[in-house]
Amino acid sequence: MKQKLNKEKNHLRKKCFEKNHLNFIATLIVLTINAVLLTVVAVLLQQILDIAVNGTVKDIEKMLSMAVVYILVLVLEGLAGRALRNRFVEKGMRQLKEAVFERITEKNITSFTVEPVGRYVSILTNDMISVETNYLQNSFNIVLNILLFILALGIMLMYNVVLTLCAIGLVVVSLVVSLLSSTRLTKEEQKVSWSNEKYVSLVKDILSGFTVMKSFRAEKEIARLFGGENRSLEKQKCRRRKTEDAINLVSTTFGFGVHVGVMMIGAYLALQGKITAGVLIAFVQLMNYIIGPIQQIPAALANRKAAVGLLDKMLSVTKQPGQKDEGENITDIGKGICFQNVSFGYDCDQTVLKDINIFFEQGKSYAIVGASGSGKSTLLNLLMGGYTGYQGKILFGDRELRQISRSSLYDVVSLVEQNVFLFDSTIENNITMFKDFDKEKVAGAIQRAGLEKLVSERGIHYRCGENGSGLSGGEKQRISIARSLLRNASVLLLDEATSALDAATSAKVEDMIIRMTEMTRIVITHKLQEEVLARYDKILVMQNGNIIAKGSFRELEENCDYFRQLLFMK
Repeated sequence: MKQKLNKEKNHLRKKCFEKNHLNFIATLIVLTINAVLLTVVAVLLQQILDIAVNGTVKDIEKMLSMAVVYILVLVLEGLAGRALRNRFVEKGMRQLKEAVFERITEKNITSFTVEPVGRYVSILTNDMISVETNYLQNSFNIVLNILLFILALGIMLMYNVVLTLCAIGLVVVSLVVSLLSSTRLTKEEQKVSWSNEKYVSLVKDILSGFTVMKSFRAEKEIARLFGGENRSLEKQKCRRRKTEDAINLVSTTFGFGVHVGVMMIGAYLALQGKITAGVLIAFVQLMNYIIGPIQQIPAALANRKAAVGLLDKMLSVTKQPGQKDEGENITDIGKGICFQNVSFGYDCDQTVLKDINIFFEQGKSYAIVGASGSGKSTLLNLLMGGYTGYQGKILFGDRELRQISRSSLYDVVSLVEQNVFLFDSTIENNITMFKDFDKEKVAGAIQRAGLEKLVSERGIHYRCGENGSGLSGGEKQRISIARSLLRNASVLLLDEATSALDAATSAKVEDMIIRMTEMTRIVITHKLQEEVLARYDKILVMQNGNIIAKGSFRELEENCDYFRQLLFMK
């Protein structure tokens, strides 16, 4: 299991480098050149100081020319390095986010009914920012610091072995202490990620329920909830900052000790005449590239490890709970859909549907009625393949639902819910779901869904607004139905699709649904008007997870007491 997790995590890491190797290698080459140029500064300073003591004006002029060339090369290298690094990070993050988003979209429908959406929002925003900063960009900083450390150490050995060995001894002690102090940062980073997830989920809930909050005058209560999550998040971020500050403080303190120690030993050697003043200045400059990595690498490695830990979180959160898109493909439902002794419960100790036996004939219309909690929506959820842990059989034609691939199932079955979701895009894109369809087919779906008036008045490229804020409830429902018509779905499921509409609009939408005789229509409704229900081929009456009666409106009105009670309570 652990080996599989590491393999998946490496797969996510590789997404940053996929078709991005040239940018990565080029950036490393430029980083190496940058490290060489920075360490060469120490050599230039040494020569300048020694020339000032023992050289001539001609030597100074020569050094000036070299300095000008050096500055020009440093500027060009800096521009090239930044451009290459930015290009690598941009492509790497784009590919990583797309890979994680693909894993999210592969999850089954039920995942988003039991898991907080804020979890996924946090992954695609806050966690991705941390990975970008602390993994990709930070990796280059670590490489640069290592190169500077090695080059500086090499030049120092060329100047004086004794002084260099003293510096190495002091550096090793400092580095060990710094690394030991950085072990907590990974845990703190993950705690910040989980706290941010809860915070994002609450903010989403508050903004989604803004109307409810205002209408119940619950501003103060909601503010207390927000304040609690906000304080929890900021306290966790503060703890993370304190941990990082402690690591930096330890690194800085020991780095300063190393610097002072090397300077004292170097001063002694200079007084003994074993090194020149220029070499001492060069050592001072080179020690910046020894102390700098000591101070930065431990915290940088801890941040990088913490970012890699977020990849573990991404894998665990986006893991598909045992459902793959495998099975047989179907193009229609044959003669119909048959429930054979189907029982189901979301929990083992509570059954929601009990011994359901019903046949939905192809091309017929069915209305499902019953009190809240009777199992109506659960029946539709099973038809959408959201849950496979039911007892009995659900047959689409002659094929059992659990053996059907989900991609082909969703081509055959289309669901329209009470709260229709629309993207902040055009009417056309919301009907086609951003896919390419023949213009005549789109026009046909618009005509059959009763959207011609809307399109003629506003145009097919009219932007619907955030979640369809620019449209009425009826227009949104018609767009969702047009989606199903365009896909040529065999089965149309509607879960309280007209409950939020006014009576006139609701009647028009239901009339349109009943007229779609080329589709099998299964409609959950609480609106029990005789003039509408009487037009359905069959009505199913549900109570406590059972289908207690089925038949035409007239048959149920005459023979089913519970149905008459529902009519009376409407």
